[in-house]
Amino acid sequence: MRKHYLLWMIFLFSVLQLNAQTYCVPTAGTSSQSNYLKNAIFSDQGALYYTASSYQAYVDNSSSQTVSSYPGGTVNVHLDFAGSGVKSYVWIDWNNDGDFDDFYENPLGPSSYSVVDDLFFIPPSQAAGIYRIRVQSGTSFPNPVTPCGPNNYGNFVDFSLKIDASPTCFVPSTLTSSNITNNSAMISWTAPATAPGSYEYYYTSSTTIPDTSTPISGTSNTISAPISGLSPFTTYYYYVRSVCGTSNKSAWSLRGIFKTKCDAKTSMFEDFESAVNGPNNADCWDRIILGSGYQTIGSGSGVNSSKAMYQSANGAANTVIAVLPMFSNVNAGTHWLRFKAKVSSTAGVLDIGYVTNDTDASSFVNIQSVNISNTVFDGFEYSVVIPNTIPANARLAIRHGGVPSVNIYWDNVYWEPKPTCFTPTNIVLSNVTSATANIAWTAPSPAPAMGYDIYYSTNNTAPTSSTVPNITGVTANPYTIQGLNSATTYYI
Repeated sequence: MRKHYLLWMIFLFSVLQLNAQTYCVPTAGTSSQSNYLKNAIFSDQGALYYTASSYQAYVDNSSSQTVSSYPGGTVNVHLDFAGSGVKSYVWIDWNNDGDFDDFYENPLGPSSYSVVDDLFFIPPSQAAGIYRIRVQSGTSFPNPVTPCGPNNYGNFVDFSLKIDASPTCFVPSTLTSSNITNNSAMISWTAPATAPGSYEYYYTSSTTIPDTSTPISGTSNTISAPISGLSPFTTYYYYVRSVCGTSNKSAWSLRGIFKTKCDAKTSMFEDFESAVNGPNNADCWDRIILGSGYQTIGSGSGVNSSKAMYQSANGAANTVIAVLPMFSNVNAGTHWLRFKAKVSSTAGVLDIGYVTNDTDASSFVNIQSVNISNTVFDGFEYSVVIPNTIPANARLAIRHGGVPSVNIYWDNVYWEPKPTCFTPTNIVLSNVTSATANIAWTAPSPAPAMGYDIYYSTNNTAPTSSTVPNITGVTANPYTIQGLNSATTYYI
């Protein structure tokens, strides 16, 4: 008994020694703390996910973040960095000797991209065990580069790699989602080379990763599954694993992500002020981009120098389409779309219509093309009445078709009941004298039964519904305004 006890102690001591290696604590960030590893995903037969929102010179996640693989396996690596022009190195201590100086212990690097998608291979003879991973990121490194630093322009993050025996039940891959509504979605995946008998899937709105004890959400005998009962406008994470036997299941797959649509609205005002700057969508909006078309939300280009949507397209092959939120009354025939728009120089065209598939540009149907030649927002507003003949499942959309090739900005978008009395457009002034001016306009359709009111002032403050007009009951078009002061600027 004593001999067996001694053998177990020797084995236990060797395991503890293997997993208790002392690694150098790297030094970093003395010159810059703007470049660091922001997101990381390592995946094979198991995955790890890492996110950082601020700089830390060194983060040791080796005891809490582990990716699993097997001899001869392939680990996929996704790295996303804060800062620009960031390079990265990935180190692995394959022989567990407490350093990263041996053969093939720097399988990835250097890369010089703000996002890295790469992979490394597990040596076929690699022994089972847990091995240290170190990611080094920065914009400039000393020569030679070392995993202990100094790294004056970046940081270090450690993870762990767990090597298991070759599995007999492999993980599914390439998770996708489709047919997303406000409360349901279809999830799909690719079967491993050795297909299992069935699959189990799990979905959640939490970023917590499932483990072997996590209750499943459902099972499937095919490579897809519908899920329902979801909350609107919510991000969901989903995972799939192979079931090769009652007690033989693969690890959970690399997660898939989708966001449910919003509940349908009955009205809307969007000024983009709460939207994130950049090529993003406002809440509940979607976008379709072809080729090199461009659509973004930016500050300083909207009404009163606020935020606005910006579309740029060069030719029909580079069309961009902004898809509005879903409206439950889209085909009631009672509402219109109203917005402000301008161009930077050359006149352009926006097509106002709808899509029946918010990911397919070919499903766009034009209702009305709007010509935009004004280079300022003030005094210019556009509206399109939406007919009751469009499909109930249609989503309104604003398309820049790329012809002509111009930059178009638009802001203050309303979905609202259409008025019963419409605004005249295209006001034109002519024959100005020291005391008179002719004014003409395009009559709305239908034309007003009681004529027009005219308001003019030397103050550029726009009138409101309570402003008293200077002239009422006008039926002539054009009309001559009289009694003006000479050498005076008027706003009409």
